[in-house]
Amino acid sequence: MFLLSLSLSSDHLWCRIWTVNDLKPFRSDTVGKPLPGVELRILNPDSEGIGEVAAHSKPVMSHYLDDPELTAETIVDGWLLTGDLGRFDGKGHLQLFGRKKNMIVTEGGKNIYPEDIESIFDGVSVKEYCIFAANYLWPEKTLGREMLVIVLRLEEGQEFASALKDEIVSRNRRLPDFKRVGGYLVWEKDFPRTASMKIKRAVLAEEIGKSRERTAVSEVSRCPFTATDCDAAIGPSGVSIEKLAAATPGVRSTCCSNS
Repeated sequence: MFLLSLSLSSDHLWCRIWTVNDLKPFRSDTVGKPLPGVELRILNPDSEGIGEVAAHSKPVMSHYLDDPELTAETIVDGWLLTGDLGRFDGKGHLQLFGRKKNMIVTEGGKNIYPEDIESIFDGVSVKEYCIFAANYLWPEKTLGREMLVIVLRLEEGQEFASALKDEIVSRNRRLPDFKRVGGYLVWEKDFPRTASMKIKRAVLAEEIGKSRERTAVSEVSRCPFTATDCDAAIGPSGVSIEKLAAATPGVRSTCCSNS
């Protein structure tokens, strides 16, 4: 894996590789270490060390053709602001969490990266999917708890069966509560994509917001415990989930499994 930067001029698409995984050993959770001659910085890191990745090297482009405003936003004192959010681990490997423009800030001030959540659903049995904040799809003037929505594009002829919902619920339980998906929406058209096959999130969000109402979102069961908690409580001995729920009235009836 590696970090690749793409820049579009009037008639050329330029690319630059900033990092490479050294395979000693291969680590799928990082994009590797900076290549020789490349400097990388994390700008304005949050409490978890995550911030925007900035790159500096001799091959960094000098400007965007005929677009001084975009140049000023992207190139600062010779540093290219990649728009990627990442952090360095203790061994100097760069971990990426998503795009800065896609970051969601919850009511409690926590940062959520849709791409990070989407990795949990990797391999789910649909054609494609995408995570959005409901308030991004359907902006509201009043503040309230943010809900995340997984938009699903099914395979041709595929139906949204109970097994698929169970799979989504099961994967959802792997996430911390504030990152969990609260609803799903089945979308009938292929997602719009860029030339590099990335989903055009803004375009897709606009299409959904214009053609669907917020009420079209179906609820996803939100178990009050993580999968690890439930496994620890149930265990091979078959101990009841009541061990976890004893101090939480009504939990047994709302838990997404073991109820």
